[in-house]
Amino acid sequence: MTAHEVVIRDIAAMTVACLDHTGPYMQIGKAFDLLIGGLASRGLLSPGTRMVGIYTTIRASFPKRNYDRRQAQCCRVTSKSFRR
Repeated sequence: MTAHEVVIRDIAAMTVACLDHTGPYMQIGKAFDLLIGGLASRGLLSPGTRMVGIYTTIRASFPKRNYDRRQAQCCRVTSKSFRR
């Protein structure tokens, strides 16, 4: 696995529609696939669609034996409200 530079910065507030992911961060792609599939089937994707990942468990403070319980969200930036 290649290490990537992590940058923490303040950004403007945004509204997002998210799908929760619990498990190893390297498997969040499956959650993004599910989210994108659901958005596409509802006509909610366009060339300018912006997607973000929100990682809420800090790796350094989370024991490796518990990686399957790490929390993250895959999200689509939106100006609309969505319901399940």
